[in-house]
Amino acid sequence: MSAETILLIIGVLMIVLAILVVILLFVDNDKTSTVSKAKKTNTFSKVNKGARSFDELRKIVKNSSTSKEELNSAIDDIIKYYPNIHPKLGIRVHPEFELYSETMLYLCRAKNTSKDIILKLDKALIDRNPSYKSELEDALKKGLNSLGV
Repeated sequence: MSAETILLIIGVLMIVLAILVVILLFVDNDKTSTVSKAKKTNTFSKVNKGARSFDELRKIVKNSSTSKEELNSAIDDIIKYYPNIHPKLGIRVHPEFELYSETMLYLCRAKNTSKDIILKLDKALIDRNPSYKSELEDALKKGLNSLGV
């Protein structure tokens, strides 16, 4: 084998390697964009027709003049339509969890709430999201401590 043949083989191998790298970059980008699109979907947008939005339900819970029946109905809808919290981001909670935490706080501070309504929401969320158990318990403690009782 001459030096020219060896250089030609090395050149062809370099071109094939470059083509493979380009192909891998395009395939990798397609997979990551699909994953990021999947992560960007909001669980609140996956609601059955006729159901109230999560923000509407939070406003009902936040309103101090909401009756016990309205609170109970809002919590039932949250449990029925929005029971799942996004998975944790490593050891950190998903930013969406803060909405559930605030809802728990509002529920504890509501004038017409009862322990049954509070515990129903807490138990349902823990059952559907066991990875958030300690965070949900902390949210409940903060809500109850905010009452100053």
